[in-house]
Amino acid sequence: MPPHNRGTSESAAKANWWSGPRSGGTAASLLATIEAAAREPAIRKTLSDPFALTPGFVGAAQPSGNEVFEDFAAGSWVAPFMMAMINTKAVHRSNQLLNYAYGRDFVYDEMMMTGSGPAGEKRAKALARREAVQNALIGFAPTRALIRHLSCRSPARAHPRRLAKQASTTSCLSARPAMAAA
Repeated sequence: MPPHNRGTSESAAKANWWSGPRSGGTAASLLATIEAAAREPAIRKTLSDPFALTPGFVGAAQPSGNEVFEDFAAGSWVAPFMMAMINTKAVHRSNQLLNYAYGRDFVYDEMMMTGSGPAGEKRAKALARREAVQNALIGFAPTRALIRHLSCRSPARAHPRRLAKQASTTSCLSARPAMAAA
């Protein structure tokens, strides 16, 4: 187990299959966020803070979500998941709104499952490399312009119901209660 799995209540979301088209609205939101963060350092700080949506509360140390590792609870190697940075904030906000139903020491991570054994490890490392390259490329204005041109549909041309029917995901959610102090 990774070191962050000790002594706290925790939950881990693992997506192991995701298919279908990405929405132009998601791409537009990503591009707007990246561009705003490039202009304003405070936005970059907010994006990196898992407790950005929990005013007055900072919980337990959280996993970075950037490592590739074998998750024995999930029975799979895992790699970074592109939506984790946003989703983690929403999960911690939900915990706060529920009066810390998951605990004040709640730890959450969200990763992409890539399978077991050497093949799963290879896929996880390849996925992490792809994510790193993608993140580097999206930092360049010409790359963002190309993404905007290729994927940001106008609302009149988008077909949300058709896109939703084409998309699918399979997920694994595991939770572990707080461990008693030794």
